[in-house]
Amino acid sequence: MLTNYYTLRALVEEWAPRLTHSTVVDSYSQNKGSLVLVFETPDEQKWSLNASVQAPNRHLFMYAGANRSRKNVVDVFTKLRNQQVTGLRLADRDRLVTLRLASGDAVYFAIYGPQANVFFQDGPSRHLSSFRGLSATLPKVRPAPPEPSPSEIEAQLRAGRPLKSLLPLFPSAMIDELWNRAGGTEDPGQLSRALSEMILELEHPQPLVYWKEGRIPFYSTIELHSMRSLADGGPNRSVGSSSEKELLTPPFAQDAGLLSKDLGVGLETFDSVDAAVCVCARRRLAITRFSGLYDPLIRTIQTRTSAAKERLSRVVSELNKPSRSEWHEKLGHLLMAQPHVYCAGSDEVWVMDLISGGPEVQIPMDPNRSAIENATRYYEKAKAARMARAASKDRLQALQKTASELEKLLDEAVRLNSEEGVVQFQSKHEAWLRTLQTGSDSEDSIPYRRFVLDEGYEVWVGRNAKQNDQLTLRDARKYDLWLHARGVAGSHTVLRLRGREDKPPKRIIEQAAAIAAWFSKARPSALVPVIVVERKYVRKPRKALPGAVVVEREKVILVAPKLPE
Repeated sequence: MLTNYYTLRALVEEWAPRLTHSTVVDSYSQNKGSLVLVFETPDEQKWSLNASVQAPNRHLFMYAGANRSRKNVVDVFTKLRNQQVTGLRLADRDRLVTLRLASGDAVYFAIYGPQANVFFQDGPSRHLSSFRGLSATLPKVRPAPPEPSPSEIEAQLRAGRPLKSLLPLFPSAMIDELWNRAGGTEDPGQLSRALSEMILELEHPQPLVYWKEGRIPFYSTIELHSMRSLADGGPNRSVGSSSEKELLTPPFAQDAGLLSKDLGVGLETFDSVDAAVCVCARRRLAITRFSGLYDPLIRTIQTRTSAAKERLSRVVSELNKPSRSEWHEKLGHLLMAQPHVYCAGSDEVWVMDLISGGPEVQIPMDPNRSAIENATRYYEKAKAARMARAASKDRLQALQKTASELEKLLDEAVRLNSEEGVVQFQSKHEAWLRTLQTGSDSEDSIPYRRFVLDEGYEVWVGRNAKQNDQLTLRDARKYDLWLHARGVAGSHTVLRLRGREDKPPKRIIEQAAAIAAWFSKARPSALVPVIVVERKYVRKPRKALPGAVVVEREKVILVAPKLPE
């Protein structure tokens, strides 16, 4: 209710004495949708008026002093500077706030609705310019009707129309409060008495902020009995209005600079509407900043964790199935032992099960091949199935580690509750988060063997000569580290770095070298010399065989062949 008519009326009443005869000394924007006017009073005190037209944080609030940033600031309405304020007023029963200047110029604050904006009008020329640039048309003042009489309330209820249409200046929370004070009855007299009571209280504001740790703060100009149970920490009742839903909606990052340590659940009272609105608006801005950092972060981690678990589940499921290699090999053996039973051109054949002694076995055949060629085809299928199973076993370890690390990351992330905590988390896990945000290195999209090391570093290993060329010459980046067992045949290995300036720890390089040694002919050796060099110093000679490269500026380290645990 920060831009409610009654809130703005109370603010204008409190601000007018302060701002009248003051001088506008600055006018700028340093956050999207937020305009700041700085005033200097005759006693040389500075006050800043923050006008935000950006949803969901539309507000007007003031604070002592000025805090203009040194960069990323845009000057706005420069003609305002050094002009004296002659008055501040609110439109009659409407929400348009006007700041009058001695020159005849004026600033209009329309901090409500989807077209919320701030306008500057040049007095002599009547030229109008807008802060957001959406429209140069000043919104028309439409005074709301006076409060309804009991008979008008009765007629409204009998017609089945909501009270909101009779009370356009009452937001949803105050409509709920009206029903609450009337005892939930539709008796026009009770509703009229409750309305009169609320109108009287609004003439003498008792500013409050309802707040619950982990929740969005909610400002009210008067006490809302309908929210008292929340303020007392009592059980939450079922809520239907958007205002109460807003009160109960997480997340909220505690702003230590605004929240006293002894503040408990619920209700804060203030001596002025000005102070209450300032605290509430700043807390809501803190929530927005927190959500802007936290929401995309947690969404990315949750998505990647779910995907990693799904990939792991698929691999485990595949490995739990009986291997097809044994069945294909058996079919090959049976065909090789009984080629004479096959009639050329047939698409199937029945043969005796000479291996297990069971009933005859039906074997699908390629009619364009002989019995021996079909047997060879089944042997090739058996070999391919064995290789696929071996590849799945290689992937399993990396997937298990990735899924485990992501679960730990997610568990830590869901505990974050402040903007500072998110920033520290991002710094601590920079390597992991960079990998997650690219989204291009998912397990299913990488054809190579893949290993995840500490701190989120990854090692990719080619599976054959063709993949070695592809990995080194196409997929490795120039600044990645390229590794290979020296003097023996082996797989090309790449340690992927986080950027050109990244300097991986020595132990990470040694882990990557141990993997390169493992996937080489030198695996049986206790120690293996491994070349470590930036990928940009590896080139392929013309007409060289697949996998053959020339290395310049090589460095060699000795490691024991080993896969990461």
